[in-house]
Amino acid sequence: NNLPFLVLNADVLTNLDFSNMLDFHNQSRKIATLGISEYEYTIPYGVINIEDNFVQEILEKPKEKYFVNAGIYIVNPNVLDYLDTFSNNFDMPQLISQIIGAGEKVGVFPIHEYWLDVGRMQDYNKAKTTFEK
Repeated sequence: NNLPFLVLNADVLTNLDFSNMLDFHNQSRKIATLGISEYEYTIPYGVINIEDNFVQEILEKPKEKYFVNAGIYIVNPNVLDYLDTFSNNFDMPQLISQIIGAGEKVGVFPIHEYWLDVGRMQDYNKAKTTFEK
């Protein structure tokens, strides 16, 4: 059939309403939609901004914000045409990069619901604690 399909990393926990993401994908008319989550990281030190060997400012423990790949994708079936470009194993970020390199448009869907990648032990323990409550 010609319907989009969902690809989800196996180490992701979420309560995302996938139908909202699917609706967004269908309305955007992109070949793929990538779920993203905002990630905030606090640098545990004072950061020094320097120009011409002079201190311009000191930022004490600044917070950096990034959008990160949430490991949730909705893709149209024609994405499968790009699989022939890989001779061995590949992952979704490589496939998405291949698609973008071919001039296709990939959309993003911000995830505001609960989302956690449990691929690291500390995040796995965090999930365990959350679900035990």
